[in-house]
Amino acid sequence: MPEGEGSKEFFPSPNTTESSVSEPVKSKPSTYAVPAGNIEAPLNEMPFRPPEVQEISLESINIRQNLQIGWGAIGELTSAINGLKKEPLVKGELINLKPPPEIAAVSMVASVIAHQIDPEILVTLPTATEVKAMRPWLADISRVIGKFSSSLAGKFDRIIEKKGAHFIESAGLTIYNAARGIGQVERPRVQFLKEITRIYDEVSTEDGQWKLEGRIGNLLTAMREVRDGRVAYTTKGRFFNWENNPDYNKGCRWFNKQNFPFIFRLLPISRFPPDSVVDNSDMRLVAAEIMEGVAAYLRSEGVGRVKPAPRPERFNLFDLDTWHDRAIKRSLVEIFAPEQLERIKRELPNILHQARKVLPENGPDFTQSIYGIAKNICELKKQGYNDKQIVESLFL
Repeated sequence: MPEGEGSKEFFPSPNTTESSVSEPVKSKPSTYAVPAGNIEAPLNEMPFRPPEVQEISLESINIRQNLQIGWGAIGELTSAINGLKKEPLVKGELINLKPPPEIAAVSMVASVIAHQIDPEILVTLPTATEVKAMRPWLADISRVIGKFSSSLAGKFDRIIEKKGAHFIESAGLTIYNAARGIGQVERPRVQFLKEITRIYDEVSTEDGQWKLEGRIGNLLTAMREVRDGRVAYTTKGRFFNWENNPDYNKGCRWFNKQNFPFIFRLLPISRFPPDSVVDNSDMRLVAAEIMEGVAAYLRSEGVGRVKPAPRPERFNLFDLDTWHDRAIKRSLVEIFAPEQLERIKRELPNILHQARKVLPENGPDFTQSIYGIAKNICELKKQGYNDKQIVESLFL
């Protein structure tokens, strides 16, 4: 007789006797709770009780109610940054809470996140029709191609379906990894203050090779590398680029994942620093004011023994070492734009203060909230809620 999964034959184990095969084992009937006086009742007399299904409410996915971050500090942080920017941020730009136009994508992204937590939750990916509904101009292209060749139009649809699936998976995994990273920090607000203090101490320390302006430039460059994921680490925490160039960024070897575990997780999420800041040589000119602002912030948070902020390098007619463009530009800024320097010292402490308040107090709780929202979105879809109802409840 053929063996296999579909076989219904019974093969006794080596320890099974012939009598045990021929005579079925007798067991007591299943029991359930019954009124007093009736100690046991047969299974076929049990009243039918449908399984209890726990309904998920739309309020369970509202991010304002369920993500424990400093929502009130977001507006204050935006206002503080507006004090430094030539082009002010609109309120809410830092954390965009407007529903996306591709509302169908929200539940799909949630399914990717939920699947990482519970593999039994299936990932939902868009079809070519759904991709074209989210991007109508793709439907126009497909229609034009179809007028010439239906097979080419079909191939085009398969391509955009694959691209749409990649976008959904990438977005879901990005959120999942970001949440997991924050969850690995027990107290993000406390850790943020510790790491800002460490950065200040490192940058304010003279190393004999780099002036203050150079140390700030090295740090911003290193931060951008971390932001874009272009760094690697040895077991000793050395900092270098993917080409394994040991000479890369020698002036900032101290900035590594071992020393700054939270900031290394935060930079890819926040996309800080922007390229406009890293590539702007004028940022080096205000390095001293940046350090003064950070020092004022640390003192306001109660950090003890804050080093005095380093002084800027100024042009000195009698010191040939200062006869270079950076020192000359710095002196000109002090003469013609002193209000800009004062603005940095005044606004930076508040920016750092509000940024810390935005962070969650408890990292693991924040992560579990993200996971819970994703799983609840998937459950709401099963309960019959449409994408519009889910998205409005999520963001509004």
